[in-house]
Amino acid sequence: MRGRRTETRWADIYFLPGPEMRAGFSAKKALGNAVRRNRARRRLREFFRLNRASLPEGWYLFVAKPEAADGDFSGMCEGLLKELSQRP
Repeated sequence: MRGRRTETRWADIYFLPGPEMRAGFSAKKALGNAVRRNRARRRLREFFRLNRASLPEGWYLFVAKPEAADGDFSGMCEGLLKELSQRP
C-alpha cells in the first residue's frame, strides 16, 4: 500500500499525498449500533472541515474508533491535529 498510516486514540488515518484534497470516513460495525457509528463519522467529518486548510493536500481515509464517538470533541481535534502535523 502506498502512502502512510497513522494510529490515534480516535481513528486510524490513511493518507496518500496528491494534488487534491479528498476524505473518506468509515466506522466498523464493531464500534456499536448505527447511532454510535454515525456520531463517530459525523465528528470526524467536522474535524476535517474545521482543519482542512492546515492539513497537507492529498487523500485521507478516517476509520473511527470508539473514542471518536464518546470522547471530548475539542480534545479529539487537538490530538488529531497534533498527530497529523508531527508526521512528515
